[in-house]
Amino acid sequence: MEDLISVIIPVYDVEKYLERCLNSVINQTYKNLEIICVNDSTPDNSVEIIKKYQKNIKNLNLIANASRMGLAHTRSVGYKKAKGKYIYFLDSDDWIKEDFIEKMYEAIVKNNQEAICCTNIKNVYPDGTMSDLLKRDFKEGFMPYTKSCMMAWSWLLKKDFLDKFDCIFPSGLRYEDNYFYNVLIRSLENVYIINSTQYYHYENPQSTMGKAKGRTIDNFDIIEVIDLVYENYKKTNKLSHWSIPFFYMPKYMLNIHTNKDEFFLKLKEFYKKIQADVISNKELYSQIELKFFNEIINSNSYGEYKKYQTSIIGALRQNVKEQNGRINQKV
Repeated sequence: MEDLISVIIPVYDVEKYLERCLNSVINQTYKNLEIICVNDSTPDNSVEIIKKYQKNIKNLNLIANASRMGLAHTRSVGYKKAKGKYIYFLDSDDWIKEDFIEKMYEAIVKNNQEAICCTNIKNVYPDGTMSDLLKRDFKEGFMPYTKSCMMAWSWLLKKDFLDKFDCIFPSGLRYEDNYFYNVLIRSLENVYIINSTQYYHYENPQSTMGKAKGRTIDNFDIIEVIDLVYENYKKTNKLSHWSIPFFYMPKYMLNIHTNKDEFFLKLKEFYKKIQADVISNKELYSQIELKFFNEIINSNSYGEYKKYQTSIIGALRQNVKEQNGRINQKV
């Protein structure tokens, strides 16, 4: 008998897309599924849609949060209720190819893995056009973790493997996939990647990520999330083997935050907390990461940091200008 797989679908304000998502799961070629929809106090007709499906779909379960709790908490609620040997998280405005779960299941069993990742992901836009989410050559097999995908919905995972973690998604915080991914990959000996099936990620302009694109942010969640990653690495003795993911996201968010002064101070406070571990394991970090880290540590304010950045950029541009001048003289 095929193993039971629990498909966990958080539901909030997705009545326009929910039927497409549910149909993609119901029509899977792999049939031994437990579908768990978690209502995060959705204000629309999503619950009525699920109840309509329940009349004909016996393996479709509906549970509810008492109040709006956010994506991280909602996924965790579904996970705690799951009975499957394997867990799959699916976003309710996305959908999957009909053989998605079958191909993922075959790969995880055949290769005796705790978790596997699908990297064949299509971004689907409101006008119906598509693009590849990951701009790389698709390959299948054991790969460096850098070839995998951060998003939870790209992974099929053994439940008893996930049970070993204190937390899968940090409740109440955004960027929960950042924590999930960085803790997950540090707990795997290998990452097995498949591309023989497909995930369709809808670029919903009303989703949390859709609303954030091209706009400023006003929260400090990313710092808390990376702090949790740090504490996990510290607890599990990984700090001398794996770098703390302190660079890309904080650097990007510092540039777009509505309160850059406060974000800078919170970021500096966290960097001072991890400073000794970064210095003692500096071989794990790139020169550009260490440069940014030191710039934050050594600046007293965002204005001072930005002034330093401006002087560096000016010096680099002047250097390029002088080099071009010398090249033109030789010509």
